[in-house]
Amino acid sequence: MKQINACLFFFICLFICSCISIPNQHSSLPPGIWRGVIYINEYSNIIVTEGRKEVVTRDVNFEDKSLFIPFNFEIKEDSLHHLHMTVINANEKIHFDQINIGRDPKTGDDTFRINLAPYDACLKGVFQEDKMRGYFVVLDKPNYFMPFEAHFGLAHRFQKTPAPVAVNVSGTYQTMFSDTTGDSFNAIGEFKQIGAKVTGTFRTETGDFRYLQGEIDSNKLLLSCFDGSHAFLFRADISGDSLVGSFYSGKHYKASWIAYKNPSAKLRSGDSISFSLNPQNAFKFNFMTPDSSWINFESEFFKNKIKVVQVLGSWCPNCRDESEFLNQYIKDFPDKRLEIVGLAFERKGDLQKAMNRVALYKKNLNLNYPIAYGGVANRDTAAAVLGNLNGIFAFPTTLFIDRRNQIYKIHSGFDGPATSQFENYKKEFHKTISFLLDQK
Repeated sequence: MKQINACLFFFICLFICSCISIPNQHSSLPPGIWRGVIYINEYSNIIVTEGRKEVVTRDVNFEDKSLFIPFNFEIKEDSLHHLHMTVINANEKIHFDQINIGRDPKTGDDTFRINLAPYDACLKGVFQEDKMRGYFVVLDKPNYFMPFEAHFGLAHRFQKTPAPVAVNVSGTYQTMFSDTTGDSFNAIGEFKQIGAKVTGTFRTETGDFRYLQGEIDSNKLLLSCFDGSHAFLFRADISGDSLVGSFYSGKHYKASWIAYKNPSAKLRSGDSISFSLNPQNAFKFNFMTPDSSWINFESEFFKNKIKVVQVLGSWCPNCRDESEFLNQYIKDFPDKRLEIVGLAFERKGDLQKAMNRVALYKKNLNLNYPIAYGGVANRDTAAAVLGNLNGIFAFPTTLFIDRRNQIYKIHSGFDGPATSQFENYKKEFHKTISFLLDQK
């Protein structure tokens, strides 16, 4: 009898255990490597049942039929159980630490929201075990969102197993982009290839496309970048020393591009694009900061000082690169005879919202120089409020003002750390400041 009871007890326990669902080890996003995808065009097999759409299991060629921007990132959990996201583009690692995990009270789904500070953007949606699905949302643009999903444990960028490589695109390329409106612009492509892996960027006369990462698949070049503000995709067919392809930026923008290998490729100097129409006239600067103080170059505080004005936007990754450079510069070369100030042009038309964006940008980047608000984000507005210039053609644009409040030089764009010219830019910046400080 005891033996029968023991057997019965064993089977009851076995039955109970079989009915218990063992929860996932991580009730949050599992730490480790992830592969993210932002869709430009998402392919799905769909059936309609009683008027409701249901997505059917994707076929094995799903990615071949979709147009998407892939990127890699890592999720980490610190000792306080706070989550951190690190986006990886080539040699760059961008950290985002504002991650909120919750639960949708209506559906019971686990939810995530990753704020992409300092930009007014986020990734948000639902997650289940090793998968996220939702949207990349740019909050300072109306109705701007793109489908997003990510899978845990995947480390590849485009193809898991790229086709054999028989070409090498390493080098410098003279490039021309032409968009669907008929506008065109020159660029220089800078690429480095190791095996099938490719990194690089495009320099333009108004900035660079930052860190691009991708690969060669057979005779095609594939590159992408996601930095929290912009999502870029470059595709090209390779034919000898030429590249012919398409460029996609975010939800709407598309351009064709053609490039030829040319080690002597050139662009106009950033110092030659914007200039003062009357350089003998004093440069007027009088703008308010988010804390309601005014920056006025005619005040006693700025008297006999060198001024550097950074024309920027909190939405602009090149501006972020320059902001970090300027912040580091005043740490490395503190001088009371030099003042750096920012003038931000924001997408939000409401004054208070724009001021809040400027304040958050400064706070998130821990900037040690003031930033005032200039107006709505476009080049015409920037040129109009600054006055006495032939125009503002790039965000960022940097104005160098001498002791007499006269414009010494204006530099359009910024060759950031992803480019071959970053070190040269830093040297030229230091040379310009030293020259202005030495003037009587």
